[in-house]
Formats: sequence, C-alpha cells, structure tokens
Amino acid sequence: MTCSTRALPRLKPAQPGCLKDWLRLTIALCVRRYLTAANYDFSYDRSKNLRWVLTLTVTLTLTLTLTLTLTSPKRNIRTAMNHGARPFATSNPRFRCRPRTPGLSLAEMPPKRRSPPKVAVVGSLKINRIMTRVIGRVITKARQRDRVQAKRQADPEKYRQANQKAQAKFYEEHREKVLQWNRDQRAKKHDRFLERTRKRRKERRLSDKEYAIKDCMRSRLRNALLRKGVDKTASTFALVGCSASWLVLHLSLSSGEDVDHIFPFELYHLESEDQQRKVCHYRNLQPLLKRENNQKASKLPTKAMAAKVPRELWPDGITEDMLPDIYPGWRTPLRM
Repeated sequence: MTCSTRALPRLKPAQPGCLKDWLRLTIALCVRRYLTAANYDFSYDRSKNLRWVLTLTVTLTLTLTLTLTLTSPKRNIRTAMNHGARPFATSNPRFRCRPRTPGLSLAEMPPKRRSPPKVAVVGSLKINRIMTRVIGRVITKARQRDRVQAKRQADPEKYRQANQKAQAKFYEEHREKVLQWNRDQRAKKHDRFLERTRKRRKERRLSDKEYAIKDCMRSRLRNALLRKGVDKTASTFALVGCSASWLVLHLSLSSGEDVDHIFPFELYHLESEDQQRKVCHYRNLQPLLKRENNQKASKLPTKAMAAKVPRELWPDGITEDMLPDIYPGWRTPLRM
C-alpha cells in the first residue's frame, strides 16, 4: 500500500510555550514531507521504515533540544535590574533603569510607561506621505541648485578656472580611460553623428554662401590629396590666398553654379607646398554651371580661360600652344 498525505495524522498547532508540542509537530511534519516526497510503500519493508523513522525522531529531538539550549534569550540591563541585579553608575539615560521602591515587590511596582503602538499607514495617507517626501527632496535639490548657480554667476571666472583645473587633473590621472571612452563613443554614435552632420551641412550650404564656399574648397582639396596620397601643407584658405568672404565676392556665384579650377589638380605635383598654392590660388578659380563643369572635368582649359590665370600659376610644362581654342559643342570658349 502506498503512503499518501491523507493517511498521515493532522496535528493541531501547538502552544508556543510547550517544547514537547513543538518537537512533536516538527517531527510529524518532517516525516510527512519525507514520506510524501519519497512515496514510501509500508508493505515492502515495514521494519526498515520504522527504524528510519525512529532514527529520524531521535536525531531531530537531540538537535532541537541543543539548539534551544544554546539560543536561549539573554536578559538585557532593564530585565536584570527588575530581577534584583545591582545597578551600576552611568550617566547615559538610555541605560538608567527604573529604580525599585523600597518595601515593594516586583508585582506591586507600578507599570512602566510604554510608547503607543505604531499603526500601519495604508491607503491614501501612505501615498500622501510618500508624495510629501518626494516633493520635499525635489524642492531641496532645487534650492541647492539655485544657491550653486548664484555663486557661479557672482564669480564665473573662478568657477571656470576651477573646472578647467579639475578636467586637466582628471585627464592626467585617467588619460587612457578618457581616450578609450572617446573611441567607444565615436564608434557607438558614428552613424547617428554622421547623419546629423550631413543634414546640418546641407541646410547650412543652402542658407550661408560663405560656409558653402568653405565647404566646397576644403572637400575638393581633401579629395585631390587623397587621390595623390599626400598631406596638406597648410590650411585651405592659406593656400587660396584670401578669406572666404572675399572669395564669395570675387566669384559672385549664382544659383546652379560651381567653383571650377581652371587648371585642374591632375596637372600639378601636389607633394610640394608651392604646387598646392598654385592650384588652390583664387586666380585659378572661376564659376561654371554644373553641366559645364562636368563636361570640362580634368581637361586643359581653353585659351580664353587660361588668360585669367597669371603665368607663374600655370603647371610646369604647359604652354599656350597645348591649349584648345574651344571645346566641342560649346557656344563660346568660356560658355556652352
């Protein structure tokens, strides 16, 4: 026959002060849990099962008895004084015990004053207390922020210098960590940063002519140097020889026109700074329509175009006899 939970006796809860009831209840619950989990069959070997139950009972009895003996509660100072212990001199009011009245027993002494029991805060009152605490913290943080801002506005140079020193000190102490963090952030946000930069550059080129010509000159020079595999020897407009605002007035670009290099980059040896200055000079630039600029590409300019460029800016080995009079399909030497 298989043992089930229903076949085992159900015991009533024992009184907390009775050790026998606690032991009896604990042993019964342990036996029931073991027999239910192991699904023992009493008809198989009753003597063996009984021996196991007796061994378990004796073991649990000894263990619980030893545990209760070792973990007996210790009396505090007030309890010891109430049971007749001699008081000791102390100035701390926390450890001063209630003095015993001479001639009165412990049962005849007046009861001690106790604090009222704490009532659990629930419902809307609990929500109100939580929100009050949260709002109080927010107000405290706001006041602290206002105080700091007022101090910084009173002496901004002091806080700016202190911030710079703190940043420099942190960078010196954690240089590798800062550089690694910068690399990780660039790799993590590269696509988003690239898309945002392209969108901003496109909008600004349409509204700001000076920025448009700066971006055009820098990108043309960068692409040409990358094709040649050389480095730039100076800043872009140091090579151009004028400022961006003056170049806008010099070219007077209209809608649909591009900046064209009269003598293209392919005719110069860009390894030297002198050749870079010649090809990027503002006298070697002219406005052309996009269709005209695409058709001209890297060809030699016509004689009329080359006349705009001083002879000292021409590429090495190029003479006037090598220049065409007009491109095929063009209406004039300067325009289609």
